Amino acid sequence: MKPKVFMTRSGKVVVGKPDYWNITTLTDKLPNTPILPWNHYDSPWENPEVEERPREASQNIADAAAGIKQLLQQLEQSYPTETTTDKLTVAMKAIEQIEKDSSLRQRILSAMQYDVAAVWEKLIDRPAASLTIAALADWEKSTNS
Repeated sequence: MKPKVFMTRSGKVVVGKPDYWNITTLTDKLPNTPILPWNHYDSPWENPEVEERPREASQNIADAAAGIKQLLQQLEQSYPTETTTDKLTVAMKAIEQIEKDSSLRQRILSAMQYDVAAVWEKLIDRPAASLTIAALADWEKSTNS
C-alpha cells in the first residue's frame, strides 16, 4: 500500500501503511490540531451533559464513602453478612445510624448531588455496600421531595 498525502491547515501530512492492530501508528507526524472537527460529532471527550466535579466535591465524596465504610465495618462485627437477608439487615442498621448522625448524614447528602453510586461501591468495598448505597439513593430522593 502506497503512503497517502493529506493537506491540512498546518501543511502536508503523510500517512504510511496502517497497522490495523495499533491504529495510533498511522503516522509519526500528526498535527497538533484535529483534522476533523470532532466537536461536531458524538465525542466521549466533549460531553456537555457531564459536568466536572469541583475538587472539594471529590473530597466530600471520598469522606462520605470513608464514613459509610467505617460504619459498615463496625456493623459487620455485630451482624453476619453471609446471606442477602443478613446484608439487608446491615444496610438497614447503617441507614438508621446515618439518620441519627447529622454530620455523616450531611456529608452523604452533599456528596449525593453527584452520581456517586459506582464510585462508592469501589471505595467502600464491603459485603453490604451495594444494598446500603441503593437504600441511601432512595433515602436521598425521599428527603429531597
